[in-house]
Amino acid sequence: MNNKNAPIKDNPSTKQLKGEMAVASVILKICKLFGIKFDDMPDIKTMRKQLDDLTKLPDEFNTFFAEKGWIAYESFHVPTMQVAVELMKQGDAEAAENEILSYYKDFSNIRMMIVSRGSVIDAYKPRKQLALYALEEYENGRYYACVPLLLMIIDGIVNDISKETGFFAEKTDLTSWDSIAGHHTGLTKLKSIYNQSRKKTNNDEIKMPFRNGILHGRDLNFNNIYVAAKCWGCLGAVIDWGKDIADGKKTAPPPAPLKTLKESWNEIKDSWKSYEASKRANEEVYKKVEKWEPREFDSVVMSVENISSTDLPDWSPEKSVVEFFELWQKKNYGFMADRTWYNQKFESKKNKIAEIKNIVNNKSLLKYCIVNTVDEAPVISEVYIDVTIEHSGQQFEKQIKFRMIYEGENVIHGDEGGEWKMINGYYDIEYLS
Repeated sequence: MNNKNAPIKDNPSTKQLKGEMAVASVILKICKLFGIKFDDMPDIKTMRKQLDDLTKLPDEFNTFFAEKGWIAYESFHVPTMQVAVELMKQGDAEAAENEILSYYKDFSNIRMMIVSRGSVIDAYKPRKQLALYALEEYENGRYYACVPLLLMIIDGIVNDISKETGFFAEKTDLTSWDSIAGHHTGLTKLKSIYNQSRKKTNNDEIKMPFRNGILHGRDLNFNNIYVAAKCWGCLGAVIDWGKDIADGKKTAPPPAPLKTLKESWNEIKDSWKSYEASKRANEEVYKKVEKWEPREFDSVVMSVENISSTDLPDWSPEKSVVEFFELWQKKNYGFMADRTWYNQKFESKKNKIAEIKNIVNNKSLLKYCIVNTVDEAPVISEVYIDVTIEHSGQQFEKQIKFRMIYEGENVIHGDEGGEWKMINGYYDIEYLS
């Protein structure tokens, strides 16, 4: 039976991997006696040291920072946690918290690891546009607008997952089996802090997102990056918790049957490979984000009237927009719908096709020309296009800004394999004057 009060380092998956390493040590010793060698297995002592360092980190982080409104969660940046914990051990609390804050000040981290990644759970998808609005306010320093949006998104996601109560309800259970975000020192702790009673009007600055004080108009001075950044951190943790629930980790599974020695050995290798692959994937994403730079707009290549999509770079936002135009000229509304972002759980493709058809109905695209592209972040670009459209015997010229998001597993702009989707812009086709 899982001990609810056990530390994160004793989560079942971690204990299993540590146990497998112990078994591996015994097996390797036996094999050594018989002269059997395994070239594809790393040093067990090194693996154990790496695992020990990583598994104790979330407990240390929560011990130092949960009371301050920051918690560890699965997709949070490990190097940031490591530096912050080390600074706390050195007694520099201010520098430690600034280290955490610097992570959330990097808008690309929020775009990639929270706003874009949130789509791994269904409950987030209908709220993605709200999250994009919140990020726009955050980037522009309008924390007074960003914070209430994030509090509502967090509450709504949890409500949809629990199917009964939201994040801030007293009886909502935010724990999950074998989880970092769902550990009792994680989201449960945040809820107890954020949900404090705030019965008096307070004009002093707060640095904690007290939900009742903010949404009930009691805490008036919450317009700062600390409150907003902590809301983003909470949302990131809620997304990881929601994924755990979707993956069936709300409660412990029934005990597994005992394995043979061969099965244990194969699982050891598979577990290590999975752990290493996951670690490398996260590291690669962060490396790509750190190295990413926006492109310079190439007017010679791009600004060709009625340019063909085949003349544009693959996996580029411009190519996706031009394909949308070419499909419009062919009246292929189904594939046009595929190039727009919409929540497939709450909106059917049939309805989206009907919407697209209604927008472009009785309109003919005569000319188009890409005039600029602004790469705002590793997964967000804005494509500006001058269009000439004929409608009811009249020609209309206007510039449309298409806001695009790149979706895919661990991909950013420049990677192959993702899909550029239109967040907005195509609605402007309906209103030509």
